[in-house]
Amino acid sequence: CQTHADCAAPVGAGLCDPNGSCVPAANIVFVNDNAAVCPGQGTSSNPYCTIQNGVDATTPTRKYVLLRDGTYTDFVHDLGTEIHLIGPADAYISGTGLSGPLAVINTGSHLILEGVTITAVASGNIGLQCAGNGGTVSSLTLRGVTATGNTAAHIVNTILCNLRVEQSDFISNGALAM
Repeated sequence: CQTHADCAAPVGAGLCDPNGSCVPAANIVFVNDNAAVCPGQGTSSNPYCTIQNGVDATTPTRKYVLLRDGTYTDFVHDLGTEIHLIGPADAYISGTGLSGPLAVINTGSHLILEGVTITAVASGNIGLQCAGNGGTVSSLTLRGVTATGNTAAHIVNTILCNLRVEQSDFISNGALAM
């Protein structure tokens, strides 16, 4: 596969990994903010309702979190070693009502954020906090992400963090983008 569309049913669960293989559904945690049952079980038919539930359910082999369309306002913390958080452009990760960062990428963690829209990170907050510690570096990859409608001074704040931005747009933000 070359794109996620190449892995749509019946071939796969809708995700193409970086090595060009379709990711089996058993290795994907599914999240839908409009899930009928909350918190759900993280499957395609019974998804979790928050990003944090999805992140908490990841393992070294189940490291893909697939977001459905919707608006997610939960705070994400305690990321695992490597997590791929993937969603369509109309999966909004919103800072509305949060008093801290949207996500904290801790020491030695790696977050790949793909396809989503980051919005409404208010002045005085940070969107994504990526911080290593004691010489251990964390990493954050933004791939096909749109950041718009944010007034925070830092949508992305990095300390001892490898930041990679690929085909992403920072538009109509009221302050500094990074």
